[in-house]
Parts: sequence; structure tokens; C-alpha cells
Amino acid sequence: MLDELNRTSDPEPSEWAWRRHARCRHVDDDLFFDAQNPAAEQAAKAICNECPVLFRCRDYAVAAAEPHGIWGGLSPTERKRQRWLDKFRNRPSEMALAQ
Repeated sequence: MLDELNRTSDPEPSEWAWRRHARCRHVDDDLFFDAQNPAAEQAAKAICNECPVLFRCRDYAVAAAEPHGIWGGLSPTERKRQRWLDKFRNRPSEMALAQ
């Protein structure tokens, strides 16, 4: 999955160095991008859950609004929900603003 990204970045910026440690790096991309197959999604998420760069990958995908595939153990719908939650976590509450 990340092999193609690795080939396209020349030279590799330090913010992308985490990709070298991704567990999905040597797995067929189709497993992570088969939205119609719940078994594939669960298998992809299982690989992610054992990955040493799970949170780096998830942070990237949420921030970049990746529209397809499983990234950091999250589907596109789950990433969208995460962005929505992050937006409210980082915003001061109305109560705090009123004080």
C-alpha cells in the first residue's frame, strides 16, 4: 500500500519516514481499498491494529481527509467522524467563552 507513496516522494521528507515501518507496506493494496467487502475491511483493520505506526498513519489520514481505504485502522466514515470530534475537542466551549 505505501510502496507506491514511497516511490513518489523523492527524497523522502522526514514527516513521511514513519511509512517505512508500516505493516501494510508489503501487503496487497486491494485489501485496504475493498469497500464492498466487510471481511477485507476487518482483515485490513487487524493488520493496522498490530502496526507500530498506527497512530501516525491515523493522524495523517484524518488530517489529510483521505477519502478512500483503511488508514490507521479507520474507514473513511470513521475518519470523518474523528475529524468532526477533533473539531469540537479543539474548540473552546461556549461556557468558557462566556466567562
